[in-house]
Amino acid sequence: MAVLTITEPSTPWAEFAELHGARLSMSEGWDTEVERAAWTAAREAGVPLLSVRVLPDEVQIGPLWDAAAPAPSCAGCAEARERLAAPIAGGHPIAREWGARRSGTGASPLLPLLARAALAAGTPLAPGELLSVRPGGLRRHRIARYHACPVCGDAGMPHDRTAAPPVRTPEPLVLADRPSPQRLPLRERPGLPMPADELHRRTVDARFGPFVGVQRETQAPFAMSNAVMPGGPVGAGHGRGATYRESDPVAILEMYERIGGFPYGTGRVVRNLAHQGIDLPALDPATLGGHTARQLAHPYCRVLPYAPDTPTDWVWGHRIPTGEPVLVPAEVGFYQYKLQREGDRKIHFLESSSGCALGASLEEAALHALFEVTERDAFLLAWHRRRPLPAVDPASVRRERSRELIGLIRSRGYDVHLLAASQDIPLPSVWVLAVHRDGLFPASYSAAGTHPDPEAAVEAGLWELAQLVHERVPFDPAAVERMIADPFEVRVLDDHYQLYKRPELLPRVTEVLGGPVVRLDEAFPGWPDALCPAAGARPDVRASLETVLGLYADAGMDTAVVVDQSTRDHRDLGLAAAKVIVPGTLPMTFGHANQRLLGLTRLTDGLLVDGRPVTADDLPLDPHPFP
Repeated sequence: MAVLTITEPSTPWAEFAELHGARLSMSEGWDTEVERAAWTAAREAGVPLLSVRVLPDEVQIGPLWDAAAPAPSCAGCAEARERLAAPIAGGHPIAREWGARRSGTGASPLLPLLARAALAAGTPLAPGELLSVRPGGLRRHRIARYHACPVCGDAGMPHDRTAAPPVRTPEPLVLADRPSPQRLPLRERPGLPMPADELHRRTVDARFGPFVGVQRETQAPFAMSNAVMPGGPVGAGHGRGATYRESDPVAILEMYERIGGFPYGTGRVVRNLAHQGIDLPALDPATLGGHTARQLAHPYCRVLPYAPDTPTDWVWGHRIPTGEPVLVPAEVGFYQYKLQREGDRKIHFLESSSGCALGASLEEAALHALFEVTERDAFLLAWHRRRPLPAVDPASVRRERSRELIGLIRSRGYDVHLLAASQDIPLPSVWVLAVHRDGLFPASYSAAGTHPDPEAAVEAGLWELAQLVHERVPFDPAAVERMIADPFEVRVLDDHYQLYKRPELLPRVTEVLGGPVVRLDEAFPGWPDALCPAAGARPDVRASLETVLGLYADAGMDTAVVVDQSTRDHRDLGLAAAKVIVPGTLPMTFGHANQRLLGLTRLTDGLLVDGRPVTADDLPLDPHPFP
């Protein structure tokens, strides 16, 4: 590795740096320590930095780093992003090995010519822009900052990620007023956080990411998009819409929801402490639902036994709305925390993404996370209680989009049942059930939606249901036969809804039918007005959050915790990411051996199995059909 020292002020590279008013750092190949030293010196001097790397087949100029610019990215961000994208783009020789060097080419006589070509390229680089100079031409790339950048990464996330920081109790959380322009105050601004084209420009780049592309489904009954982000806990975010212009940004934003907190930096995690001896405020994991001995002994169970003296990792959250800091198990506070491949039992709580959401602020994200907690909890309670639910007359649904989706589902041979699933939390929750009108295979599909506006709750469930009835997913009859004979064979998410495609299980699914038929406004009286401010009051998202939390308190669940999952990847786009945990609610988990129902008396009190009160020996109950 060589550092090319610029001694002549009039060299083309010096001219290029002068054009940008920046300090020049020039080197052959890549060396993290060299780049970090150059960045640190520029930051301390308060000047912009232009890094130039000479590689075997290219010269990379930039990105131009300027501390005065919003969300400034550096050469380390570009190197990290390129390496992360490489497994999809064709492979990078030292992906993720931040200490590894990339060799250069030596001081090529072509360097002055390349510099002149860059100077002649026209518009100077904007902060965060990189210019790739190759024999085939020039190409500009916008580089998004990377939260784990080895050069300029978050101050709270040290380069040595194996070292545990000292345990410090964070300051209390003070919820802020979040005025909304809408009468139903759910968002601080309507629509997307920025125009769809701008969101795409800032986040999608086939070489540097963070998204390497947005794929579009061709077999779905409507526009469906998959935003592909390598290097995260999941591979893609998914979006639906009437057009791809609607579905593309939804897919991008869903992926940002999925990477909340990732890579779970040391600055917010407290490692390897047992609840029994902890001298810090901590949520009792026993309130989150547990596993029976029969589950834990099963070979398909993917968790370890938990007891009060079991050491585990924790993450700081805050009780809402009071704001007191409290530790929660990191496996619950983050999606996919330390999740290993199937079969490796290295966690105590197998958590889904349920209760994770995005917003323009933590308050907004927490509100929408709470909606999702409510949706999944209402669905699971209705499923396990096995009682007829009020059925909404589809003719009373006013939204044209919902009517179109109902027609689409019916065209596939299904009757559509809109079931009012709200239990002790009156927030409108709808179980949307498709039953084959001739009882044929696939016999049934389920989805759900929760929203203060009952019309929006219905539409949310119908979008997912319409996708399911049009799916072309391989079906293994032998595998489903095993699931029918032994519910522990229900092992992963897809198994849950594949099981209930079988016509012989329709009687279990249709136990919730037969309730009174009501209009949509009768099913959820007072909504959405219950969340709208009184005349003369200002609509505010924080007030909506506190109102919904009050509904939980009225139902006996007065503890709710928000974990701020926002990284600088989120903040750079004006986003916040949150996970909300409400002890006592039913967690949405997948795999029969992984269901967490033990100790959740809100479900089990008064529940009968074969005419007698349910006991731990009856758990887990029938696998749910949620997709």
